[in-house]
Formats: sequence, structure tokens, C-alpha cells
Amino acid sequence: MKKIIKNGLVFIIIIGLGFNANAIEGNSIETTTIVTNEGTTVTVKNQNGKVIISEQLTTSEDLSNSAILGHLSDGIYTLELDNGLEIEITPFVVEDASIDWRSNKKESVYKPIIQFDGKHVLFSRLSLTKEPMVIRVYNKRNRIVFTETIKNQIESQRVYDFSKMDDNNYKMIINSNDRIFYKTINLK
Repeated sequence: MKKIIKNGLVFIIIIGLGFNANAIEGNSIETTTIVTNEGTTVTVKNQNGKVIISEQLTTSEDLSNSAILGHLSDGIYTLELDNGLEIEITPFVVEDASIDWRSNKKESVYKPIIQFDGKHVLFSRLSLTKEPMVIRVYNKRNRIVFTETIKNQIESQRVYDFSKMDDNNYKMIINSNDRIFYKTINLK
């Protein structure tokens, strides 16, 4: 497979979810507002990474003191808001039925954007932490036909030429940030 890299090709689209944390001066009280958009997937994981709650929202919602989080037992959790292109991860602690948001430890993971252009696959990904990522392409017999490791790049853009490939169906799997992203590629 021939790999073509085009610097001018930009497919990064960042859509942010509203996130606002404000400290009240003179007091130790911090208020946090976490507003989501319709279609956002909300996932709550415990400190071991086990999914406790996963729900796709049908309306915009303020999750700061939401009923979604109201039934959690005391412990350390993370809230993940997945809007399709970005996953915002905010840790929080539940103690005595109150939520302490650790918004200063919030991070974002940007999902790869994969598009098709005839016999070319266009790949783009933003990684502000420059996390390494491994891209593997599997054919319909589940054999690896291409692999690439990308390191120390904030913005990764690639154009993969599939014009001389034998099959029409492939699966692209991207491993990064302890996450796996995948996309089925049908070149017909």
C-alpha cells in the first residue's frame, strides 16, 4: 500500500462541549457546570475503569447535579462526554451524596476522522499530548495489510492509497490513549 502524506489536507473539526468551572472568591466552594448537547454519549466509569452508566442524551442537559449521577455510591469516578469527535474526561469524587468535580484534571481525547475519496482513505487526528498511536488495516480475512506507528505529533494527517489493493472491504483500527477506535472501509 502506498502512503501519501499531504500537509495541506486538513480534516480536523473540533466541536467543543460547554464546560465552565468558576471558583467563588473568599469561599472554598467551587461550582461546576457541565452542559451537554443532544446526541452526546455520557459514560461514568469507576476508579477501576468499569462502566457504571452509559447513556446517549436526547436533549441538551446540565449534568452538574444530574439525576444520572445522583445514585452513585461514595468513590472516585470519571465522567466522559463523547460528542462524536471528542471525548471530554472529567474526574469527580462522590462523598456523602455530594459531587466534588476535579475540573482542573479534565482532559480531552480527540477521535480520528476517517473519510473516503474513491480509492483513498483520508485520516486525520489531533493529539494535544502527542500520545503515540498505532494504525492497523485488516483485510476481510482479518490479516494485517498495513501498519504504522505515529509518535510525537500533535496533528497527524495521512492519505492512504487503496487503489492497488485486492479486496474492497477493510477494517482500520487505531490504538491510542488506552483506547481503540475502528472504522469499516468499503471501497465499492
